[in-house]
Amino acid sequence: MPEKIYLLNADQKPEPLEETPFRDEDMLQQLLAEHLELLDGEQMRPGDPLRWMLVSREMGIDRFSVDHLLVDQDGLPTLVEVKRSTDTRIRREVVGQMLDYAANAAVTWSRESVEAALGPDSDTALRELLDPNRDLEDDDFENASSDFWAKVSNNLTAGSARLVFVADAIPDELVRIVEYLNRHMDVEVLAVELKHFEGKANRMIVPRIIGRLAKPARTPRRSKSQSVDDFLARFDDQQARQAALQLLDTAIEHGATLDGARRLSIRASCRLWKRPVTVSWLTPPGGPGPLQNENHFVFGLFTGRLHQMPKELVARLHVWRELFEGRNAFEPIRDPFNNTRPADFGFVPCYAITYADALDQLDFLKLELGAVLDDLSKL
Repeated sequence: MPEKIYLLNADQKPEPLEETPFRDEDMLQQLLAEHLELLDGEQMRPGDPLRWMLVSREMGIDRFSVDHLLVDQDGLPTLVEVKRSTDTRIRREVVGQMLDYAANAAVTWSRESVEAALGPDSDTALRELLDPNRDLEDDDFENASSDFWAKVSNNLTAGSARLVFVADAIPDELVRIVEYLNRHMDVEVLAVELKHFEGKANRMIVPRIIGRLAKPARTPRRSKSQSVDDFLARFDDQQARQAALQLLDTAIEHGATLDGARRLSIRASCRLWKRPVTVSWLTPPGGPGPLQNENHFVFGLFTGRLHQMPKELVARLHVWRELFEGRNAFEPIRDPFNNTRPADFGFVPCYAITYADALDQLDFLKLELGAVLDDLSKL
């Protein structure tokens, strides 16, 4: 039997709304395209809600087209397939179809094709995605936009995407498939049930997210005995200590190794390389670092012999380094340890930022630090 809910009207009288199928699939597709908030990003990522920008409906891929191509605020492409519950393909066939799309996305789409699909109003749509509160000055928005498109390009190259099935009712068969794929694939797979209720004067849509799996908290691994508390105690300046704490919390949340007796290096484990890869280190005031007796954190590439590494790993590390290239407040340094290395070690520039400037860049640093740690852990 159809479900029924009750809406209290202005006179506090309950108006019955009965579960009603959407008239046709296009009606559901159009509704979603105009109101992406129906995907309920808060349910998908509580505390840090996902937001989306619609790139295109019926975005061409290989010889077919995906119903909706979206991109979230983190630059992750989101492929959406929409079906009514009365369409039997929602049970199994649509899953194979979506995996086909995901497999071909990297060879079909590029940053340029995504930008072209957005059309002439792309800047307006991007500002709504990245700066919904209109807090950013034009220069800051340009930096955020550049960072965003770099992440889109990297995700497309790496084949990273989110797969979302949308229907007015999600059958049990699809629930089991989505949960299985989430457990056994690195790709995030979700189903969104949009139940449609209709009455004499009102309509209501109730979203339910299926497939988001809570990840167990990971604890940091350290090869040496220094504790985070001991490290933070060496910061006299409270704001600098808070910046270091937030960066370390981000590193821990994304499974990094924290290593070092005096400085703390932030390292990512990677299956493609025999040793953890250092992407940042934090140095306390007056401690050892690239700029002696100056208060800096450092980000970028902290490994040599790049010519020995797999190309997938090198490509991601260069994307990480290039985020800081030419960005205000980041000072390039050639060899972070200021000493002699073997001729084949091949250091490339990394980037130092003062404690004070790091506070202003903290949101950017936390976002990108988490992204590179996640990506390296998957390689």
